[in-house]
Amino acid sequence: MARILYVDCCPERVACVCSLLEKQGHVVAVVNCAERAMLHVHNGECCDAVITYLYLPGIDGAELVRWLSGLESPVSVVKVAFTCCGEKTPVGVGEELPRWLPADTFVEGLERAEDLVEAVEKLLEARG
Repeated sequence: MARILYVDCCPERVACVCSLLEKQGHVVAVVNCAERAMLHVHNGECCDAVITYLYLPGIDGAELVRWLSGLESPVSVVKVAFTCCGEKTPVGVGEELPRWLPADTFVEGLERAEDLVEAVEKLLEARG
């Protein structure tokens, strides 16, 4: 079981992804913008992973991931960013993540919520 902070502004996708994560036994906190995610973390609400949609209103998901990467913490938080089907990043992501996106993994053009959950599960398992 992991504590996951899920950052997304699409209620339908939130419901789908959260349901899948909870079926895996995870505890999921949901916020709809990066600013609220930052407050969540700043207020000491612990999480093992942060999943963020890249194109959030206001501060985007890439900036949130950069902010999380800059925090000093004894435990590293798994960081996953994603876009949805048909959405491409300004700079294509290949084998290696670009420096502007210091996430642990990036799912570009997500078509199935199961693919996002699977990517998170792999990272959490690898972390131990």
